[in-house]
Amino acid sequence: MSLLLVVIAAVRAAGQTAGPPHLRSVQFNNDVDKLRVGALLVSKPELNDPNFIHTVVVLVQYDQEKGAYGLIVNRRGTASLDQVLPKIKNASAHLVYEGGPVQTDLMQAMFRSRTKPDNSQPVVGDIFETANSDAIEKMAGASGPERFHAYIGYCGWSGGQLENEIEMGAWAVLKPDAGVVFDDDPDSLWQRLDRKTQMRIARVFAPIAPHDLPR
Repeated sequence: MSLLLVVIAAVRAAGQTAGPPHLRSVQFNNDVDKLRVGALLVSKPELNDPNFIHTVVVLVQYDQEKGAYGLIVNRRGTASLDQVLPKIKNASAHLVYEGGPVQTDLMQAMFRSRTKPDNSQPVVGDIFETANSDAIEKMAGASGPERFHAYIGYCGWSGGQLENEIEMGAWAVLKPDAGVVFDDDPDSLWQRLDRKTQMRIARVFAPIAPHDLPR
């Protein structure tokens, strides 16, 4: 199931004035090339779809032809896991994150583990993802919030859709970073990563000094 992106006229207009077309092409091509499991999607300030305003998404699966899905990691909900799944012991410390607008009746989790548990898939570093209810209960009861997060819903893209959104300027792509998933201040995560992407873009569009020009 794919998501519909609100096409932003301002993004297209910016694409005509922000810099030389070949430089913009290099920027977006580089971002598309970074797409892989574990990559970070940082929404651009111009993206005004309420589902994705100021979001950071970790890609859990990616295939250029089949599509991609990921989890928003900086939207903490207000409900604790024991309110959603009362039978899980020691779950009151876990807040359930809003993973995305698709299939909001589905719970998934990302957690740290030294070895790959059954019914899970690797994401980045020692972090794994699972939608298996037994695995979620086991991990939640044995892990603190710094090692386990539960998510309701997810973000999904059909084949080629995410690439198109990136080329339109809706997302910046950063390399996988295990520390982002369990960042201790998710409320400020988007601002910090957006600043990082802006600094990167500034370097791309930095003016070329005369002495750096080919002779």
